[in-house]
Amino acid sequence: MFETTDFLFTAETTPGVTTDLAGSVGKVEELSVVADAVNVTDSPNCKSRLNGLLVASEIQRSGLDVILQLTGRDRNQIALESVLLGALSVGVNKILCLTGDQPEKGMGLWLLINLK
Repeated sequence: MFETTDFLFTAETTPGVTTDLAGSVGKVEELSVVADAVNVTDSPNCKSRLNGLLVASEIQRSGLDVILQLTGRDRNQIALESVLLGALSVGVNKILCLTGDQPEKGMGLWLLINLK
């Protein structure tokens, strides 16, 4: 993947508030004709959703390249390292690290933030 110097086109998907893994994966399979890779979000807008790593792994198994988005918003260092180990163990090796959205209520963990 990404062996070309041409423009790279990615699409983005947000896992659903569901346990229907096949449905979350199925909605992006037709993107393979137009997208070089699919970004899988990590609970955007501080809303619980199906685990992004699980969805990314299944999308990749279907033949599409994936970029897993990983936010540090509600994870400490151990939790972040665990997600990274899990991602690498299933072959998801393209990861976009983000701070994450600010919760409307309460406070995020914010132990680790983006480097500036």
